[in-house]
Amino acid sequence: QDSKNVLLLRATFLKLASILNFPLVRLFEIDSDDIESVTDYYSGELVKYVKDILQVIPHRVFELMNKIYTIFCNQFKEMPNKILKKDLKEYSQIDERFQLAQACHGISMITKGILMMEKTLMGVIEIDPKVILEEGIRTELLKVLATAFHNHIDFGPGDKIDLKKKLNVLLTDLTALKKSFVYIQDYINLNGSKIWSEEMHRLINFYVELEANKFLSKKIKNTNDKYENLKYQIPSYPPLKNSPDCYTFLGRITRYILNLTDPKYITFCAFNSTWYEKDKLDKEVFSIKLLYKIKNALGIEGFQGLGRLLGYLNFQNLVKLQPFFTGKLFNENSIALGAINKQFG
Repeated sequence: QDSKNVLLLRATFLKLASILNFPLVRLFEIDSDDIESVTDYYSGELVKYVKDILQVIPHRVFELMNKIYTIFCNQFKEMPNKILKKDLKEYSQIDERFQLAQACHGISMITKGILMMEKTLMGVIEIDPKVILEEGIRTELLKVLATAFHNHIDFGPGDKIDLKKKLNVLLTDLTALKKSFVYIQDYINLNGSKIWSEEMHRLINFYVELEANKFLSKKIKNTNDKYENLKYQIPSYPPLKNSPDCYTFLGRITRYILNLTDPKYITFCAFNSTWYEKDKLDKEVFSIKLLYKIKNALGIEGFQGLGRLLGYLNFQNLVKLQPFFTGKLFNENSIALGAINKQFG
């Protein structure tokens, strides 16, 4: 409730740091070679503990941001560049603007406390409160993005759904979420657009490599992935029952599109870049317009990830076809060589 209370935490952390002296006393007395490694270990554990405590602040920021998101998503009308004087009252939306101001004030108050803290030495590691706040914000943002994609893209390859409707709901949700996050960037003293773009990039690329594990002989472990580290762990969910082979939403939507445009039952018209049913050429199944809608819903990062995942699938198909073509070419060459030898002795 009071941002100044966060300053009391700094005193608590300093007292905790002083506890580190006790396990090191004997090591200093004998001038042990293990002083550095032991100090690094206990300092790292203390820093993790401090971050866990301070994570409540980014969590609370996103709770308040959810109110802003609800207003933008359901109630708020954007004021156009030009407006008639008689319509000004309709766009004033006094109650909604008061709720926005109330939520933003709450966010600025709880982040003010952590930004007031000075840099503190935890053992041999110096922690910067502003850096901890940014790491916490990025962690919470990753959770929100991963949950949104997981909940909206919950269909399997053979499910009968209205893809356009699903994508419209996802686009509306993410647009309001991004707008809310960018809206509060001045109150948390961070570049919201930059953080959004970077975390979306990391999330998508991590999920692409998670899906690519099925095609790689040398598996990528989550802890060793270059898109995940101890600072910002990327959420992952177990596969859904309707798509057990897909570990992420990217795998689900990719396999859904491939199943929807299966060449056994679907034909492609290059003239208008549209897929039709073979038996009913007037029935459109998939089109370039729907592809643009997917790009808008997933963003540029998601669309690039979709392309990378399709590249992995194509690679897998080529690997499967290689033995077949190798055997066929070998047999044909053997027959040709046998005929030449017979003709010329």
